[in-house]
Order: sequence, then structure tokens, then C-alpha cells
Amino acid sequence: MHSLRRHLVVAGAIVALTAALTVVVPSVLASSSTTHTLTIVKNCSGTMTGKVGEYCTVTASNVPAIPKGTKVVYSGPVISSSVFLSSNVTIKASASSTATGYCMVDLHTGVGMCTFWKGTGKLAGFHAVIHGSYESATAYHWDGFYYTPGK
Repeated sequence: MHSLRRHLVVAGAIVALTAALTVVVPSVLASSSTTHTLTIVKNCSGTMTGKVGEYCTVTASNVPAIPKGTKVVYSGPVISSSVFLSSNVTIKASASSTATGYCMVDLHTGVGMCTFWKGTGKLAGFHAVIHGSYESATAYHWDGFYYTPGK
């Protein structure tokens, strides 16, 4: 019963945060800089087994600075739970172009949310709010908004 309660709390928090940020963030981002729609598909098949440093590979992206082949690396603290993922995340487009963020995902539904707040190289100043959804191990979708100051 305790496990079910914890699962429901995590799922509820993810849904509430996603709903709130979907309404509020686009208007805030729009006032800060030019916002762009973000659509990324990642393949996590065989590369995400619950260990720190594991990654997914971008298979499709409409963000020029995050091309196909970019690695999305998960560094914890919680990546081995069967209930949820709660992890620092680094988008590694190249050795000199990275973005730093945090993701939470309900592993039973595949629904999640990520935020990114800084970057280096071609991703310098990268900010994003992303809704995640699971289609399959080879197709995890990120949809949301992003901006990079001055771009």
C-alpha cells in the first residue's frame, strides 16, 4: 500500500507540474526572448538500465543545436527505481556544446517533465521546458518550448 501511495504522489506531482508549466512557461519565455517549439525523439533501448552515466540517443530533432546522434546523459540521483526517474540530465551535442537540466518521469506511464537552464558552446544560454511521453523504448518524445538568448 505504501508503494502505491508513493507512486500516486509522484504521478500526481508530475501531472500537476506539467500542467502548470504548460500554461505559465510559454508566456514567461515569450517575454524573455524568442521562443521556439521543441520536438525531439530519443532512443533509450539498451542504453538505459538504471546506472549513472547511461544515456539515450537523439534520433530526430527540430533544434539545430541538438542534431541527430546527440547523447542525453542521466546522472541521478534516482535512475534505478522501478517507479520513477528523477535525474540531473546533460544534453551532449558535442564535447563543447552541452545543456544542463533535470528530468522527472513516472516509469509506469512514461509521462515526464524536464527543464533546462544553461548551456555551453552552441547551446550557450539554452533554456527549455519539456513534456516527455513514452511511445516505445526506441521512441521517447520530448515536446515543449525552448529559447536561447539572442537567437
